[in-house]
Amino acid sequence: MQTKETTTMKTTTTIAAVGITLLAAAMSAAIAADTAQPAAAGQPNADAILKAMSDKLGNAQHFSFKATREIAAALAEAHVLPAKCDIEVTVQRPNNVFATSTSKDGERRLYFNGKDLTMFDGKNNMYSTVPMKSSLDGLPTQLAEKYGFVPPLAEFVMSNPYKDMKFRAKTISYAGTEMAGNPPVDCHHLKLAGKLADAELWIGVNDSLPIKMTAKLKGGTRAGTDLNIEFTRWNLDAPVTDQTFVFTPPADSHRIPMVTSAEAQATKKSDHSTSKRKAIQKVTTL
Repeated sequence: MQTKETTTMKTTTTIAAVGITLLAAAMSAAIAADTAQPAAAGQPNADAILKAMSDKLGNAQHFSFKATREIAAALAEAHVLPAKCDIEVTVQRPNNVFATSTSKDGERRLYFNGKDLTMFDGKNNMYSTVPMKSSLDGLPTQLAEKYGFVPPLAEFVMSNPYKDMKFRAKTISYAGTEMAGNPPVDCHHLKLAGKLADAELWIGVNDSLPIKMTAKLKGGTRAGTDLNIEFTRWNLDAPVTDQTFVFTPPADSHRIPMVTSAEAQATKKSDHSTSKRKAIQKVTTL
């Protein structure tokens, strides 16, 4: 029988791990970058295209987008994540973000306003709020260090995506133009090779916006990609108010602690029951 304590612990861990994916640095699982591959004569420069995308997003002061994230079944099972998830993100620089995730496991929300971070589990009507003084650029590092996860699509929310991707990719090369997205648009196709993963990024020719991203973990599944993200509905002048980023607890919701990485690891080590451990570790993600 599942006790109230077990349910609370399970949900606490669930909320603490919201956002773990992108396989956080699934795409960016490499160490410091080498220089971009030289462009062939007459060929667009991959580094310049990536920089243009970064500048476009970094200069947007309040924007929103949607994305569909899919991960390989084996990885989804190993990390206890939904294989498919629909994400909506709204950003107001320098320190506000609101994200929602919808999957077979229900709805999850993330609120951040530069002072506090809140994770809400809609299915269980539970939430965690912790102090978190940071800008958007500093948020991923703080969360990774203390709670062991990275916010959803963090690379595309930061003010300089180029810096982060360039640091984590060993090489960046140009693979031509292709139609990608839904609906399909003409895109520059870039390849970012890393030490632990190889990523591919499609950037709109006409608007320099991210359209699609995939990643293949070295040593991952044998066929196909391990991670696929398709972006839609970019709005670089999205309407926002201060209330957009404020969490108001729903009626009858319950506040629970957010589990740190150290606490989660201690729980794992002290629990020798495989079935119970899997229940406690079960997570869903933004």
